[in-house]
Amino acid sequence: MPEAQLTSTDYQPITCDVRAPRNPPPSNLRSMFVVGGISSPASGIASTVGKLSSALVDEGTDVTVFVADTGRRGCSEFATSEEVRRVVEPGRWAFRLQYSRKLRHRIAASVSDFDVIHNHNLWVLPTHYSSTFAHQAGKPVIFSSHGYFMDSALRHSRWKKRLAGVLFQDKDLDRSACIHALTKGEIDGIRSHIKRPIVVIPNGVDTREFDVPVRPRHELLTSYKIPANKQIILFLGRLHPIKGIANLIPAWKSLCQQHRDWHLVFVGPDGGMLQTIQQETETEPLKSSVTIAGPMFGQDKCDLLIHADALVLPSVSEGLSLTILEALAARLPVVISAGCNFPEVAEHNCGTVVDASVAALADGLRGVMTVSIEERQMMGRCGRTLVENKYAWPKIARQMQKMYRWTIGENASSDLEIYD
Repeated sequence: MPEAQLTSTDYQPITCDVRAPRNPPPSNLRSMFVVGGISSPASGIASTVGKLSSALVDEGTDVTVFVADTGRRGCSEFATSEEVRRVVEPGRWAFRLQYSRKLRHRIAASVSDFDVIHNHNLWVLPTHYSSTFAHQAGKPVIFSSHGYFMDSALRHSRWKKRLAGVLFQDKDLDRSACIHALTKGEIDGIRSHIKRPIVVIPNGVDTREFDVPVRPRHELLTSYKIPANKQIILFLGRLHPIKGIANLIPAWKSLCQQHRDWHLVFVGPDGGMLQTIQQETETEPLKSSVTIAGPMFGQDKCDLLIHADALVLPSVSEGLSLTILEALAARLPVVISAGCNFPEVAEHNCGTVVDASVAALADGLRGVMTVSIEERQMMGRCGRTLVENKYAWPKIARQMQKMYRWTIGENASSDLEIYD
């Protein structure tokens, strides 16, 4: 089934005062984040867990992150502020279920100390532990969808997810206080699996990271073997089929000879497409117009976004891409697919939204490469204004706090988007 393309009128938030307070709400909220395991520090969940927990602490919520470390790179690698407590216990990957007996015991012993249990994975055992013990303790559980209910995500490891659903996940979702979605585009997918209230709160971005580069442009680009004398179209993300790379390469091939002053750079860890990209770009004209730079993290990634000239992300499906938010924060014009579920790019003149076909991608890329530098800069300023007004982490954290307080008994805030 194709991804649902929603307009602003497809779903309207309900106005809720549906929950009578059970007990006086606490002055300082205490949130338990539970993460089954992070397969890569480049993953969106790794970034979200780190930055959201830090933003919540800055806004006065106590946060402790419980995570299973299964020995895979990234499982416990996510940056948080010093005030965010972490409980990391060893576990086993166990068919991606992230089994951890020690983490189970720690969650069981701690769950009563928290006001809200916020789960950041599905189909894994650690969030099943927290759901089970929270239910026994009468604590509300929130599941963040992180795009898990999009058709393309559900098709990945389908049988494992169906089995986990039968064994525990369906029951855990049925008993949850609500589902947290990143965009309205996720609502149909969630509704097809679970009939719980849905609260829409997007991811955030720290705009300060994209103000002043630490490394000069020439130094950064040459260190990653990227031509410093070219204008850069950046692809940033996992090198995975869902990111639309199969169509991006022929689209770029149709353009590169006419636009020799531009260069396409792939940055990200291998998700199954690295070998294909290498094979497709080993001959001219792509060999001299494409660089595969590998994964990039931290300040180097921020500096590259500042120094690039445009971003392309032709994904088949995205929940809410942190890559797009970061590119807009760095004042980059973007060329994205409709599957990214980010129509605001076109609405706010931050770039172009296209179909993920080869021809449409080529047209979108040609458009951003042929406008004047002043027009690209204007699009970049529009993108920065958009994220400052809507996607800054302090604003997102305050929305999360409103969702937490609603689940523990307070009336819903008038600006909280709840879909029942």
